[in-house]
Amino acid sequence: MMSAETRLLVLCSKLETDSEQEAEVQNILDLDLDWSEVLVRADDEGVTPLLYKKIRLHSQKVPEEVLSKLHFIYIRNAARNLYLLTSLKPLLEAVEESGLRAALIKGARLVNTLYKDIGARFFIDVDLLVYPPHRKSILKLLSGLGFVQTFSPHVHHALSEREKMFWTFRPAYKKGNLELELHYNFPGLHMPFSMTDDLWQNTKKIDIEDSPAQVLSPEYELCLLCLHSQQHSYSRLDWFTDIAGMVRSETLHWSKVLSICRKERIQASVFYGLYLVNQFWPKTVPEKVLDGFYVSRLEKNLLEFFWPLHSVKSRGQRLVFPMHSPTFFSVLSRKRADLFLKAVYHFFLPPRSWVSFYYGISPNSYKMVVHYLWRFWRPVYLVFRRLIEAGP
Repeated sequence: MMSAETRLLVLCSKLETDSEQEAEVQNILDLDLDWSEVLVRADDEGVTPLLYKKIRLHSQKVPEEVLSKLHFIYIRNAARNLYLLTSLKPLLEAVEESGLRAALIKGARLVNTLYKDIGARFFIDVDLLVYPPHRKSILKLLSGLGFVQTFSPHVHHALSEREKMFWTFRPAYKKGNLELELHYNFPGLHMPFSMTDDLWQNTKKIDIEDSPAQVLSPEYELCLLCLHSQQHSYSRLDWFTDIAGMVRSETLHWSKVLSICRKERIQASVFYGLYLVNQFWPKTVPEKVLDGFYVSRLEKNLLEFFWPLHSVKSRGQRLVFPMHSPTFFSVLSRKRADLFLKAVYHFFLPPRSWVSFYYGISPNSYKMVVHYLWRFWRPVYLVFRRLIEAGP
């Protein structure tokens, strides 16, 4: 069952609330809330700024010290976001002038297009989806602007060009306090994306601090957000806020969303993200849209097994399954044994050079063996835990 503190966070996480929901917020604020829990949970869920924006309208019902702390966090986040986006301007302008393709995704894009309040959403780094043929040109541009690639302090060698094409390669580059994470494949899928050309043909441009920025169409961004939330086992409310906000986009075409999902075999992951959004905020996604997704009984059973509705909805979810989950469902949907075996092999036995690069482990160290054992043991352990929780 959802506690009053959790229900308050759910209500305050929605970008737009109706009169009935506003009345419920007021009723909850009249209760004897555990404000220390509210603050901790809001931080864990990534919704502290949204909580502040909502309850400041009812300041007479909120302890002064709580409101003061929330206000400080909101202002600090607004200042940090403004710094990051202002620091991003030279890169955005250089990309525009060079004619290269690189699109802002997730936080840095959403704070402008959905939240429309620079302090309302947290984001730590800036995610940039790069058109694969433009990879080297983008790296040259970053170098010219003074960005430096970040490495683990224990990394033993740089990856070769062939190794850089491995499915999870997401290099990070830093300049001052601005950190960029580059993606060369559709985020959330650890396999080739077949609709790359269509994705880039449908990008749009928005204004960020008076500089033009490329962004994905609402349909591709929505799919990405659903995959991303599943990658992290739906562990933060702000990811549901992102999905719900994108659903409300006036230019979103559901037929295009369904087409992307069918072609990339990501119907199960996108469906479940949308379905869960409706559990928090009913009727956000039209039921006829959800009915348009084909998800097999096996897929639905697995989705419910990994992320039980009662656990996700009550925010009691604590078992975070591996980030490969969307790829697992995509491979499962394709019903190809060779692709399934290849994906499993890559999940559990990535190249030693890649492990060394990302985890700072010497290729010849005993720690490399421990790491591979961990990659096998962790999902087995999580499944075993879930079976115990599920009971007979």
